[in-house]
Amino acid sequence: MFASAFRAALVLPYFAIGTFWPQVFEALNMGDNAVAALLVHSFTAVAGVTAGCLVVDRIGRRRLLIPPFWITAGCLALVALWPTSTPVIIGGFLFCIFLNAASSALTAVYPLKVFPTALRTTGVGFATAMSRVGAAIGTFLLPMGLERFGAEFVLLIGAGVLAVGGLVSQFLAPETTDMDLARAARKARGA
Repeated sequence: MFASAFRAALVLPYFAIGTFWPQVFEALNMGDNAVAALLVHSFTAVAGVTAGCLVVDRIGRRRLLIPPFWITAGCLALVALWPTSTPVIIGGFLFCIFLNAASSALTAVYPLKVFPTALRTTGVGFATAMSRVGAAIGTFLLPMGLERFGAEFVLLIGAGVLAVGGLVSQFLAPETTDMDLARAARKARGA
């Protein structure tokens, strides 16, 4: 449950907003320069992933996952609640993109350690499938939500999804840093 929930919650708002970044930016009256908006989004994401890969083994899995979930949820909520403040919009989005991308470094290492060997490939495959379902749902629903309810509503939903990811991770995420696969899987099972 944890591996599926954290991956789906991590990618749902990220892919939905990332895919429709220019439309979201325009809906917040930030202009319609799609190329510049996409470049800023892409460079921020690359910087985040790079940072996440560099610190994942230093700070631990839980610390790279749980605080960023809560912070990114707060960032999207701030943008939704103050949609007329250019500094809040730009800062909130950039911080959200950076931290979300940094946490995405965990998708390659965390699920591998929470499943016992006999279930590892099935568990990782299922968690990956759930992340794709989350990404598809968000990407499918975001343009309809933007058109029907506006950017603020869509961003609050994204914040809610991230908060659910933070809540699930807070209670279910084991710390597996510096553990071999067998020990980490035993810890994840509570054994």
